[in-house]
Amino acid sequence: KINHQIILKLNYQKIHLNLNGNEIDGYTFYIHNLGRFDSVFLIKSLYNKKGYKLDITWKDNSILSVVIHKDKFKIYLLDSIKLVQVNLYKLLTDFKCNIKKSIFPHKFINKNTLYYNGMLPDYKYYDKIDYKLYSIIKKKNGNNWSVKNECLKYLECDVKGLLEAMNKLNERIFLNYNLNITRFKTLPSLAMAVFTTGYYDEDCNIKVIKGFLEKDIRKAYFGGNVNVYENKIDLAYLYDMNSQYPYAMLNDMPVGNPTFSTDKNLENYFGFVYGEVTPPSENQLKNLYIQYRDNKNKVSTPRHKFTRMIFSEEIKSAITDGYKFNVIYGYKFEKGKDVFKDFVKHFYDLKKNATNDVDRLLSKLFLNSLYGKFGMKDIYSKLKIVSNKKGEYLKKHYNYSYFGKLDDN
Repeated sequence: KINHQIILKLNYQKIHLNLNGNEIDGYTFYIHNLGRFDSVFLIKSLYNKKGYKLDITWKDNSILSVVIHKDKFKIYLLDSIKLVQVNLYKLLTDFKCNIKKSIFPHKFINKNTLYYNGMLPDYKYYDKIDYKLYSIIKKKNGNNWSVKNECLKYLECDVKGLLEAMNKLNERIFLNYNLNITRFKTLPSLAMAVFTTGYYDEDCNIKVIKGFLEKDIRKAYFGGNVNVYENKIDLAYLYDMNSQYPYAMLNDMPVGNPTFSTDKNLENYFGFVYGEVTPPSENQLKNLYIQYRDNKNKVSTPRHKFTRMIFSEEIKSAITDGYKFNVIYGYKFEKGKDVFKDFVKHFYDLKKNATNDVDRLLSKLFLNSLYGKFGMKDIYSKLKIVSNKKGEYLKKHYNYSYFGKLDDN
């Protein structure tokens, strides 16, 4: 339970964070959508304030965490949307929180209406609100509606609601898997911890591959393969295919120590192979699906011959559709059986038999988050706040992802 406050004093252009004493030392605070919104204001407010130091970690142009140091203590800011990837309204609703996200006319607010008092703003200023609900609010408030009061109520519901939701999440994860959510910045990392502590059989021998081998094998990764084959359909059926990631996770997996090989026989491989792909003619296969990435990083499914790295089982399946493949070299792995079976079965059964929205949401998120974790690039960037002069030096001498100015210097 949190029995202290971080006081946010808001006015038109400034936001101040008052850290009072050492009573909050070591605490973790969650902010929903910290990485792409609130962090901008917090960083700008604190970066040049005397006595403060910020350690900021980001990935894929989104801030994952902010550690605020002051004197001899520090606090941690994490993004709750990285753990439960839904908006705050859905989070509080699905978790059946006592505190709900309140209604506020965001479109009504500008510099001229900040101190507005009077009749409830018109329905058009509310976003995606049922008119029946609007009528209830109007009847309740009458002519006594204040931007300031409603804004403070709205913010209080957001903060207290998020606290209730994160406490519920932490309780569920701790009781079921003996893990504290504050140790994990993202849902995939939490899913990995659940898997490794409760469902991973060490005899499977999943290898963590680094260096040149990792870079070479990663060339086989193309992401989703989506093509439009017909531009118009007069009569059709729509099918919703669910749990595709979990289904794929039940297949055999490459495990153990990889072995480099120039064996030309594709049937001797379970792993990744580099070679020449010959696509079938249009008479054999109208719609091609084996992808190719050219030297300009453009992805296509060409009709001509090309070379690429590919998963052995993917090209074996393609051969049954008319593709041909000549192996140049490859990496042989052991065939891992049922590597993720227990994990998938647990969360799929939990999803299927869930009697509440919380368990249904969590099981779905876990099922879709673990698999991709094994293919992620392990790159985390540090965000540094420096002077313009230092920034220009870094631009000239180092690799960087993004530069942005906070103020004149």
